[in-house]
Amino acid sequence: MRLIKRVSIYLIILLVAGTLLSLCNSTPVKARFSDSEIVQARLAAGEWVTPEIYCICPCWGISGLCRWLVVINGEHLAGTVQVTFSRDSSSITATSIGVVNDHMVSCVFNLAGAPPGTYGITVRNSSGITGFKVDCFTIYGTACPGTNTAPQESPQLPASEVPQKLQDDKDIETPGPPLSVPLHDNFIINPKSGHSGEIVDIVMDGGPFSAGLQAHLKGDRSEAWSLECRFPSSSRMECRFDLYGIPAGVYKLEILDYRGNMVYLAGYFEVLQGSR
Repeated sequence: MRLIKRVSIYLIILLVAGTLLSLCNSTPVKARFSDSEIVQARLAAGEWVTPEIYCICPCWGISGLCRWLVVINGEHLAGTVQVTFSRDSSSITATSIGVVNDHMVSCVFNLAGAPPGTYGITVRNSSGITGFKVDCFTIYGTACPGTNTAPQESPQLPASEVPQKLQDDKDIETPGPPLSVPLHDNFIINPKSGHSGEIVDIVMDGGPFSAGLQAHLKGDRSEAWSLECRFPSSSRMECRFDLYGIPAGVYKLEILDYRGNMVYLAGYFEVLQGSR
């Protein structure tokens, strides 16, 4: 009888121990997260941030140009290491990137041989996270200036008739010979001068203006394209220029359409030597 009791107690102890051991070794539900869940958790915690693209200026380019400056506006752009336009099997990666701040990136593209069409843009940061914007940039098939197939340039003023220096508080004289795109004397340009090596914002009042236009400073041996242009109203156009590397002199201020054709010769702008 005692033996039976001892065996029963021993079996009960083994049963309880086995039950406790099985409970300790059980795997909790969802204890292991998938890679996608880990990524989403880190994004939500702000550990990884996705670049956001709001707009691109200009939103167009000319096929064949070897240096085309584009400014991207958005959020979380400070860590940008690669910018690429893509369309079907074609892709164009920026040759250089200059991060202005977390909301703006300037980059240069080589559009030589780029097929015309509408492209999307991809921005990748140093963490490998990418941001996309589809169908936001159009490349037009205008031949590269300087080649035999280039479109005819706008008529040039004789050097003797281009004012060499702007007079303070005086209007620039209207050129003598007629132009296919005449100088518009109803434009008000402010400021009328800026220093080489600086960023300058030029405001043009007159118009009429419409989205898609771009400003261009054209000299005898140098030129500068607007980084970005805004249109607060149909009669005002505000453009930002980077005058780094632009030599001192008097430049024509041209307003171009999306194909690179001059719409207005708004006036003249003087680039002064050095900084203030």
